[in-house]
Amino acid sequence: MVAGPKKRLNDAELFSIDQFIMRGGQAMLLVDRNDIDMTTFIGRPNDTGLSDLVETYGARIRPDLVLDEMNQQVALMKQQGNVRFQSYVRFPLFIRVQDLASDNPLVKNLHDLTLPFITPDRRARPRGRHRGRDRAQLAEDVAF
Repeated sequence: MVAGPKKRLNDAELFSIDQFIMRGGQAMLLVDRNDIDMTTFIGRPNDTGLSDLVETYGARIRPDLVLDEMNQQVALMKQQGNVRFQSYVRFPLFIRVQDLASDNPLVKNLHDLTLPFITPDRRARPRGRHRGRDRAQLAEDVAF
């Protein structure tokens, strides 16, 4: 599992991940295309080097963000004079997932899950040395 790298992986690290998958290993890549400061909601690009690697497996990490009407609420503070107010507003960039699979050990004890600033799943044609591999098998080997 590669979970949320905040800096660019070097060539040796990328090669190691690729070789692990090529030898039949399964991998989960949790990659943030943008690094979001959760206190200010200001984002900046996060180049991990994994974008090119996952494209060889038939997926794209794009800078798009998912918006959802059924989203999580966030607390906002507002000050008027000496009085501070806290109000809750729906924030469409915080995706709220409910009705999780009760038979999945990863989420079976969760009531719901909030996914902030997620990108849509984009499929691409495998390229490079993975071009001839079955896309279904690639999807089983690598979770994005």
